[in-house]
Amino acid sequence: MADVENIQNKVARNKRFDGIFAIIGLLATLVGMITLAALILDLATNGLSRLSPHFFTSFPSRFPAQAGILSAWVGTCFVMIVTALTAVPMGIAAGVYLEEYAPKN
Repeated sequence: MADVENIQNKVARNKRFDGIFAIIGLLATLVGMITLAALILDLATNGLSRLSPHFFTSFPSRFPAQAGILSAWVGTCFVMIVTALTAVPMGIAAGVYLEEYAPKN
């Protein structure tokens, strides 16, 4: 009888620890989300006025008023295209292999 009560006490204590851990995890997540929201809001309020079509269509320059991000933008698009052209066929081939040819174990 004492053994059953001991197990019930351990289960109750573990449930309390689980609840405390969940609350701490939610608070940590909330702090991170609030910080992220503050940073995004600050970025939007200070940086939105600096964005213009010239910024997106100009190459980098040592003069801040003429600087743009065209080369970085094009490079990023090329990397994404090459990655997609590589990853999609490999993913489809892996799925077909696993479904049709791999042993069922």
